[in-house]
Formats: sequence, structure tokens, C-alpha cells
Amino acid sequence: MPSTDYQLGIDDDAKRAFEIFAGNLKQARKARGWTIQEAASRALLSVNAYRAAEAGNLGTAAGVYLAALNAMGLADAVADLAAPHRDDIGRQIQLANAKLRGR
Repeated sequence: MPSTDYQLGIDDDAKRAFEIFAGNLKQARKARGWTIQEAASRALLSVNAYRAAEAGNLGTAAGVYLAALNAMGLADAVADLAAPHRDDIGRQIQLANAKLRGR
């Protein structure tokens, strides 16, 4: 599948992390003993959409991933994505800006 413009902004480390996430989704489905068809049905998704999520297709809508996670009872983990307590770079910038303002 050819890359689209937005995919040019995704580095290899981020792609690997997303592949791990997609693999985790597959493992969670299998741990529940669900077929792809069952998982798609529980998430109210088409089988093709669910397959794309497990394949780590970067063009798959975030809502598809959220529906799959929700069906498995794992949607609360989404709240940790981009959470301020995980944003070391953002905190460093805020600290540096606060020091500049304090001068």
C-alpha cells in the first residue's frame, strides 16, 4: 500500500510502536477466545475494519481502534495516550519557559 502524505511524518520507531499496539489488540482478542468475526461483531465493526485494525493499518480510523478496545474492556487505556505525566519533552519546555519568565 503506498504511503500517504501523513505517513511521511511517522518515523520508524512510531511505526514499530503502532505495530506492537496492533499485535496487542490481536493478543487481547485471542485471550478472550474470540474469532475476528466475533470481535468485529462485539465492536459493531465490519470484519474488514477489524482486520485492518489488527493489521496495524495506519489509515484505519481511530474510532475503529476505540470500538475494538471498548468491546474488550480496554478503552480506559486510551486516556494514557499523550497524557501530561508521560510528556517529558512538554514538561521540559514548560520548565524552561517558566524559568525565562522568572528572570
